[in-house]
Amino acid sequence: MTQPRPLELRLQQSMREIAGKLNSAIENYNLVVSVVETFRDEIVSDMEHYASDRSDRWQKSERGQRHEAWKQEWEGLDVTALDAIDEIDEPEMAHANELESIQSQPE
Repeated sequence: MTQPRPLELRLQQSMREIAGKLNSAIENYNLVVSVVETFRDEIVSDMEHYASDRSDRWQKSERGQRHEAWKQEWEGLDVTALDAIDEIDEPEMAHANELESIQSQPE
């Protein structure tokens, strides 16, 4: 089994560091998503209560239909959390391998 070369080791370390930073950002994003989800659900609940307090005539009216369409827009707000990254795929190393094989000084 061959040992990884120094460039490959540095690349692997860099990819782990990047994945860590991305996962930290994803975690922060997901916290915001959960707040937005709660906000959306509260808005939709308030809209449902508002409509249910109105008469059947109002609910079937143009204004009631517009209100229902508006509520459906809020219900459709996508607040999907992101999944954490396990690892980043290693990029193609063709150029780096060629560079590493070149001698740093003439013979």
